Amino acid sequence: MPPKYKSGDRVLVLNESGHFTFKLYKNPNVVVLIDTYDFEREFPIDLVSMIRGSSDKLLKIKGVPKDKLDNKSLPKLNPKFQENAVIDLHMHELVDNHHGWTNTQIVEYQLAHLKNSLAYFMEKKVRRVEIIHGVGDQVLMREVRLYLRKFKGCEINDKSYTRNGFGATEFVIRYKGNV
Repeated sequence: MPPKYKSGDRVLVLNESGHFTFKLYKNPNVVVLIDTYDFEREFPIDLVSMIRGSSDKLLKIKGVPKDKLDNKSLPKLNPKFQENAVIDLHMHELVDNHHGWTNTQIVEYQLAHLKNSLAYFMEKKVRRVEIIHGVGDQVLMREVRLYLRKFKGCEINDKSYTRNGFGATEFVIRYKGNV
């Protein structure tokens, strides 16, 4: 059964660029969405997926079904302790439905989410970030670590096997004056 959308919900549409706002159900299989230019467009419901959380930032991602990336999985930082944070890259944590997405689109979306989240945490001066990428066939893990290696002087470690298996990477950020 497809998710229940409400008027005003932000959604993704497979293979479409720009962002969309849900307007109404035309029938059980077709929805009417409003695009960034305020035009109404109809789409099959199986191509539509809810964006979880607030969607304040637009991020253009080549080949990804949507260029809208949200801050849903950014944890709320405790003002007293901004030492640790978690980024969960599992798709079910990022969008409601990724049915029909190619593996390339999924990995690109996850990497874009990682970059957006990491930028947010670096702005907040978070020192340790746990990135949960899952085990799978390790494509995402390799891509995550390749991206993290661009940050000079930072540490990249496997997380504890007992907690997340090898499905997580710890990234320790070194700021000037805080080594």
